[in-house]
Amino acid sequence: MKIIIDSNVLISASVLKSDAIKKFMNCVLTKHHLILTDSIINETRCVISRKWADKLEFFDDWLSSIGYEYGTAGVYSEDFVIRDLKDRHVIISAYNLQADVLVTGDKDFFEHSYAVEVLTPSGFLAKYGDPVTTN
Repeated sequence: MKIIIDSNVLISASVLKSDAIKKFMNCVLTKHHLILTDSIINETRCVISRKWADKLEFFDDWLSSIGYEYGTAGVYSEDFVIRDLKDRHVIISAYNLQADVLVTGDKDFFEHSYAVEVLTPSGFLAKYGDPVTTN
């Protein structure tokens, strides 16, 4: 499946790195097709440089070490409704690049239904990840 992740997930995966987000990223990178866009990467870099300036070089190195398709948001449309207009590029990117799933922690994306499925990282793992095994 083609997966787009929002900047908040990208920050969690690259800078914060909880066990849950590591599991999510491992699933996406080994079993699916990750797409990142210029606007999502730029937004992520801006947030990291504002909140954790010392982590920006680490983010750039991490980003160059993972496999992903690079895309652009494409043509903007007023048809995509979302409370925070600054986030419109994310759903437009997911639609224009024909992603199957947009993974985000931003609650605004769950207020409307879109042509692309929207899930949190944990929701994605519950639906598409490996079954939980117990010892």
